[in-house]
Amino acid sequence: MKRAVFFDIDGTLWNSNFEIPKTVYTALDKLKKEGIYSFICTGRSRSNMWDGELLSLPFDGIVAGCGTYIEMDKKVIYEKRMEQDEIMQLRNCLKELDMPVLFEGKKYMYADMEEFSGDRYVEYIKNGAGNILLPIKGNENRYDINKMSAATKKHDISPLKKRFGDIVDIISHDAPVIEILPKGFSKASGIKHVCELLDIERKNTYAFGDSANDLEMLRYVGCGIAMGNGTDEVKDVADYITDEVERDGIYNGLYKLGLIC
Repeated sequence: MKRAVFFDIDGTLWNSNFEIPKTVYTALDKLKKEGIYSFICTGRSRSNMWDGELLSLPFDGIVAGCGTYIEMDKKVIYEKRMEQDEIMQLRNCLKELDMPVLFEGKKYMYADMEEFSGDRYVEYIKNGAGNILLPIKGNENRYDINKMSAATKKHDISPLKKRFGDIVDIISHDAPVIEILPKGFSKASGIKHVCELLDIERKNTYAFGDSANDLEMLRYVGCGIAMGNGTDEVKDVADYITDEVERDGIYNGLYKLGLIC
């Protein structure tokens, strides 16, 4: 029987300080010994995963950009790119709504830093990504991206949904930020693609998550596990609630579900 476990990154594999509990390494090694596939499944684009410690974890593959990019054994097996005309239309609308945007792709991210003054997350990307982060201005018609993220500043996003709801999906978070994806894509769609490739039955899949863009993933898999530090909405849809990241939530959840011993 083939089985697979999918893990969100932020708030799941590591905490708000980007620290990974040592028991995560032990848990993943045990999964591998049991012959169970393990995948990162994240809203981050592939270019937004440069952390050496994270990439050293013994995963079989990565589902990135909410299902828009998939790799296995370090080889790209699927990618969905956003169209250039859609990118520019969305960019213009976001500017009108005063929503700074981050373009996210396989190799590069794009942002005009002056629009993100004081934003902790974007500063983290700037300091860590180096030449992976390029300006939006001056790179028109050359964007190779899978998704976008935008700071909403608590603004009404209904004009964006009304104008582009037919071509993109928009995920809202508790924080004033949204993710903009090609229509029909999610972490769940990425998991479905992986399972079709590896011939894994849906009932034999598991996923760990903590926030809004994990909801579809947790509903889709055979067993959805919410982190103890997850939102109430995530806990409500989960089949099981494990401990917080810092309290070895990954290891304890896998153990309690009988996936490792």
